[in-house]
Amino acid sequence: MKTLYRSVALLGLASLSNFPAFAQAPVQPIASIQLPDSTNGRPLLRIGLNLGLTQLYGDLSTPNFGFGAGLNASYPISSVVAVTLLGDVGSLGAQQSDYYNSKASASYIQGAVGGTFNLTRLIAGKPRQITTSPTNGQLSPDNFDTNRDHRNTKSNIDFYIGVGLIAFDATASSLTTGKLQRYTNGSGSHKTQSDNVTARGDAGTTATREFVVPLGLRYNRMLSTALSIYADLRYNFVASDKLDATRENDNSTIDMPLGGAIYGKTVLSTNRDKWASLSVGIMYQIRRKSGHNRIRITDF
Repeated sequence: MKTLYRSVALLGLASLSNFPAFAQAPVQPIASIQLPDSTNGRPLLRIGLNLGLTQLYGDLSTPNFGFGAGLNASYPISSVVAVTLLGDVGSLGAQQSDYYNSKASASYIQGAVGGTFNLTRLIAGKPRQITTSPTNGQLSPDNFDTNRDHRNTKSNIDFYIGVGLIAFDATASSLTTGKLQRYTNGSGSHKTQSDNVTARGDAGTTATREFVVPLGLRYNRMLSTALSIYADLRYNFVASDKLDATRENDNSTIDMPLGGAIYGKTVLSTNRDKWASLSVGIMYQIRRKSGHNRIRITDF
């Protein structure tokens, strides 16, 4: 009898399992969603080329427009900070009619290393990546938006500063006659010892080399994940009073006993020369290979 009851009970349970109300709910599929890691999407290297106008700010009161070109490379070490290399080449000019009666022109090549700081990211914070819920009840990766940035990251403003060397050759000529008045490099120019006076090496150095501190602002606008355009405004502080081939309060020329060569000792009490540039450029971004963390999600 017990055997009979046991058989009937097992048969009843087997029958009930065929009804939907008592059937075990199927296990929801598990979706594997790829979420970007902390470095995914961050450029590995940025390389930019820019062209623009330059102006010289020295002892001659009226800056003239010159032309300059620049190459820069940045390696991001975080979402805010990048190590930057700057290279520039171009021409500078300025003039003044009273006292000096001079028009200066200079050609230069400059290199510097420094840091770039993303002001937009620094102020607004790092963009958050939002994962949305499925909309159609299916756990498909297509239903999860893991890359949507709800902040405007198509443009940003960078501040950068660096230190480097500028090599230049400058001359100043008469505004009225065009005759050469002063020059920075000639047969007697030479490298100097630390006192900036004692000659070192052979004479006839073709370029004056001085320390320079560039600082600037750059506005970037992305065109795609690889390309962006930018506008760059920069001011360069040069550790010299010779960039315009003119010393402060000294209008001597090659026709005077003191001559017109202005290489040699820099007077520490005089103001240092500066130059500025406004340029536009295009930047190419080499991006990291995608690395992903995986998260398993179930729908309850």
